[in-house]
Amino acid sequence: MRACSEIAKQAADSREWIRPAEEVEFGVEVAESLAPADFTGEALDLCMMAAYFTDSAAREDTDDYIARKCREVVSRLTERRRRVDPEHLARRIGIVTNVVHHKGFGFMTSGHQDYFFHISALWATATSSPLVRARFLPSHPARCP
Repeated sequence: MRACSEIAKQAADSREWIRPAEEVEFGVEVAESLAPADFTGEALDLCMMAAYFTDSAAREDTDDYIARKCREVVSRLTERRRRVDPEHLARRIGIVTNVVHHKGFGFMTSGHQDYFFHISALWATATSSPLVRARFLPSHPARCP
């Protein structure tokens, strides 16, 4: 799943969808062949990331066949996550937009919603660079005075 997720990310970055759509579909077939007990939290996160990037292809590719195949792959990845751990569907991928290192917190955006996080709760490698993608479990939207 790690290679599948990385291929999907590279495709999203380059906007070339045909080869990655096939590779991600192969990854889904492998994931579907595994028993739910064989999945770790990391494997589920990688399924989520592959679905996130493949969904970009479904929305952005002008070829109807590729877009339809990508939507199918996203659906299959989501179903695999649901069967293994239904609570995992609440997790999101967000973009870290601001980190205040000296205070130990920051903000990330997922969809059109901003979230506050404590640096110890950031599940991706924290860097000082803004716009880092991270996986997280949202609790409450950020509220700024």
